[in-house]
Amino acid sequence: MMAEWYEEPRLVFRPALAIDTRDVLRFTRLIWDGDDYMPHVWQEWLAAPHAQLLTAEYNGHCVGIARLRELYPGQWWLEGLRVDRDFQDRQIGSRLNDFMINRWLQTCRGSLRLLTTSTRIKIHHLCERSGFTRISDRWLYIADPCEGEHAFRAVLEADLPAVLEMEQDPVLEETLGGLVDCGYEHARLQLDYLRECLGEGRLWWWRDRRAVLSAWVDEDDKEGRDTLFIGWLAARMGDLPAVLTDLRILAARQGLQQAGWWVPPEEKVVQAMK
Repeated sequence: MMAEWYEEPRLVFRPALAIDTRDVLRFTRLIWDGDDYMPHVWQEWLAAPHAQLLTAEYNGHCVGIARLRELYPGQWWLEGLRVDRDFQDRQIGSRLNDFMINRWLQTCRGSLRLLTTSTRIKIHHLCERSGFTRISDRWLYIADPCEGEHAFRAVLEADLPAVLEMEQDPVLEETLGGLVDCGYEHARLQLDYLRECLGEGRLWWWRDRRAVLSAWVDEDDKEGRDTLFIGWLAARMGDLPAVLTDLRILAARQGLQQAGWWVPPEEKVVQAMK
């Protein structure tokens, strides 16, 4: 009798490598109906020195990826969890998620956050099982730019202590949960964030320091429009309509096609935006 024994391929988690590029671009091209951002950032992610980009390898091929990075000291972000559709329902995503969280627990300190869409129910269940707490929902509000004169002026380096002391309206503070939008990532407000905004020319006073606002630009969405998004806003609720109108004017001055804000659907805020 002649017999053979074959070792069953194992799932291995390891740092991502350039040789994974072909597999990653292949299986992400179909995600979100071909609108996944991963093909546009993959090379940048591979080259990033201070993030942990991991691959799930099975039978010599990359079948899943995830990334862990520190946005600001003590503030970590989990992102880019992807699994090849041909390997769905094998718990690869949940095992990769558990591996990343365990790595964070063993080597990091602070807070770990993530963002996912409202329709990804499996990810919601995975987050609950992993011990995450759902802190808010975010809706996207978009407006066209408009012409006129705005009341923004640039914040200076010497102004940063005063910016940190600015207080949000209690409704805004509660609604936004004390988090700033860093460009599809969220973190607690801190000086490093403000310095980053200042260095990129996107931190403004409004009307003699009645409000302060940071913004970021999302370049060329799938419809070819560039959008000026609010990152952080400290203002009175009564001033919100005027601030948002000036944001639209600022977007027009910068040659952008839209102004936007990712904000929870809190009734008072939504009414003030209309």
